[in-house]
Amino acid sequence: MINNEKCIEYYYGEFKKGIFGKKHSMKLFVYPSYLSGIGFVWYDGELSDDAFTFDIDIAEIAEISVINVKGDNGLKISYKSKKSIISNDYSNTVIMGISKMTEANDLLVNIRQKYLEELRKEEDTRKRLELETELRKAEELKSANQFYSDCYKFHISDNDNPFFELFKENLQIALIYIDKSRGINFLKIDGNSHEESNGVIPFSKIHYYEKAGTIHYTTELNSSYSSFGGSLTGGTFSKKAALWGGLLLGPMGMAGGALLTHKPAKIELPSTSFNITSEVKKIDDRNVILNYYSDINKQYIDIELPADLYNFLQTYLPEKKYDIVIELEKKSAVHQATKQIENGSFISSYDNMQVKIEQQNDDMDLFKQKLEKLKLMYDTGILNDAEFEAEKKKLLEIL
Repeated sequence: MINNEKCIEYYYGEFKKGIFGKKHSMKLFVYPSYLSGIGFVWYDGELSDDAFTFDIDIAEIAEISVINVKGDNGLKISYKSKKSIISNDYSNTVIMGISKMTEANDLLVNIRQKYLEELRKEEDTRKRLELETELRKAEELKSANQFYSDCYKFHISDNDNPFFELFKENLQIALIYIDKSRGINFLKIDGNSHEESNGVIPFSKIHYYEKAGTIHYTTELNSSYSSFGGSLTGGTFSKKAALWGGLLLGPMGMAGGALLTHKPAKIELPSTSFNITSEVKKIDDRNVILNYYSDINKQYIDIELPADLYNFLQTYLPEKKYDIVIELEKKSAVHQATKQIENGSFISSYDNMQVKIEQQNDDMDLFKQKLEKLKLMYDTGILNDAEFEAEKKKLLEIL
């Protein structure tokens, strides 16, 4: 046994088994956590023929006593070896002929008692810490439950607000609810970390919502190419709704996102056999697009929400449905145009264009008449060359 502990005490002696027996050197080294030395194996009330070296941990010792072996005293150490697989299998070592045997026995008994006391203290400390940990966890759980309950009551229960759950697990919840002002609230509560996030899109800022995406099917090919331990495995691609971690605080609140994970292909060569299998997979890309006006960005913004939310919005915000909003906007535009016409303040772009064309045609006719009149006066000699050039210049300036 390799150990840097300092030896507490050392005992030695000699013992000859029988009249004609061989003399054996007996040794006992006492360390704070273990014993080592030379002794006999004690089995069925008899000593072994030869002596053996031994190493025994104090933690393994079950009993220490002085016994009489055919008229001679021996120090018997019973211990449960860590190497033994039998729970009640104890080994016994007897050290014969050492000096101060009673002293050695008392020392070992005292060391073992101290060890057991330390062991009990450690066990008591461990139990106390476990109890303190359990009490602390119970208190934390109570506090987490209270925080979760208070937040949930404030937003949902006390106001009886309709809601749609996105995620719920272990005192964590993410949901969308409609408040009394009919605004869309994105709520996230984490009782464990005492965190609450609430983003709101006011009713007046909601433009419309509509369905988007489709369900389609794709055939995925999986190939394997193996021999000598080599293989080629096709990469896989998965998409799932980001419920907890994917809810992000946006300009007006939290917006739903999507979590993409990708596992690249793994290649190990060489190989000697090849096979391909195919699997038809359903890919659901459906979602709900919510369009609203952002005061921060000064423009309309689209956010993508789970497809299941459509029926919830249709139930509690039916007038914000896309086709209804578009129809109302058309009717509003027609009504406004009609009102302007009735007030005499409405001229269509087509009519404006017609007026401009007619004015241009009249100006061209007038120019032609003046040009023909000027040419006639010059040809008949009424205007000389200088006068003709001057009048022509004035006519061109009109254009």
